[in-house]
Amino acid sequence: MFFSHPLVEVLFQRGSFTAVDAEMTAAALAVFGLGSVFIILDNVLARSFYAAKDYVVPSVSSALAFVVTATLNVLLVMFIGYLGLPSAYSLGFLFSTVFLACLLSRRIGPVIDKDLVVFIAKMLLASLSMSITVVAVRYSGWMPFASLGHLATVLREGLWATIAGLVFLIVSLSFNFDEAYLFSVKLLRKVHLKPQP
Repeated sequence: MFFSHPLVEVLFQRGSFTAVDAEMTAAALAVFGLGSVFIILDNVLARSFYAAKDYVVPSVSSALAFVVTATLNVLLVMFIGYLGLPSAYSLGFLFSTVFLACLLSRRIGPVIDKDLVVFIAKMLLASLSMSITVVAVRYSGWMPFASLGHLATVLREGLWATIAGLVFLIVSLSFNFDEAYLFSVKLLRKVHLKPQP
């Protein structure tokens, strides 16, 4: 979300694609970014049903989500304009995620346990740390590569994304995320270093 405007600016803003077009596109991209969480969760939950050889529930969920999304598209566009499209898309996946989670909970018991809540809390704290870093660096007035013109924007955004990613990785490692540790082990193996346990 924090990189939606610079990303659109770097990739598209030139010629007849104006700064106003970039603002509108970046806003839509940010809304899609919020919905990406539900897209991922929906995919994971659907695979749980596929693993149980139940293909009907994910299909019904997708059909219902399509109806919800189409209906919300019409309604939200009337009230909030073009941002209604990505909003409806995100809300459609939210509906599908909740639908699948409820059905899965009925089949196997509670899906959310203490370990999952702790993991989500840690992930949110790591994401918040990364977000604060992005905002702090971006609005600090620090403008490296300023003399390089358009290339400066590309390099600067890449540098800020790298700094934010490193902050996320450091915080994740401090929280002992298994995923972050496995990623770092793979990375270290690629550069032929042995990780310290």
